Amino acid sequence: MADIKEIRRQQLRRLVNEHEGMNNLARRLGLAKGAYISQLLVTPPHREISEKTARKWEKILRLPEGWLDGAGVTPTNGSALNTELLARVLSEVTEALKVAKVNLTPAQLADLVAMQYADALPGGRVDPTRIQRLIGLLKR
Repeated sequence: MADIKEIRRQQLRRLVNEHEGMNNLARRLGLAKGAYISQLLVTPPHREISEKTARKWEKILRLPEGWLDGAGVTPTNGSALNTELLARVLSEVTEALKVAKVNLTPAQLADLVAMQYADALPGGRVDPTRIQRLIGLLKR
């Protein structure tokens, strides 16, 4: 089971994805730019998300208290993995990386696939445009 620090990082990755990038999320959180968020997400992280910061960000983003800690987050479709959807996500991510000529570390690839899978689960659809935008951010 993941520890609280890793759960907060996973949830922060979801927020980055939902806000279409670190800079957009940073502005929403009242930060000048996404550099601080980047320091929280690199492997290994340069910084950790403190309890105080987690609660402050949840309030700003109008998330339920404890959301960054994984509270109230339940997997869609029970705990079953939708292997067909995961295969489509992996295929789209792989193709987008080839086109963009971007090489990722295994950890970065896993994070990108996990974010896109979580994003695709509710509607069962993969969004290639979002994948391309995220890869564009990685190229910077």
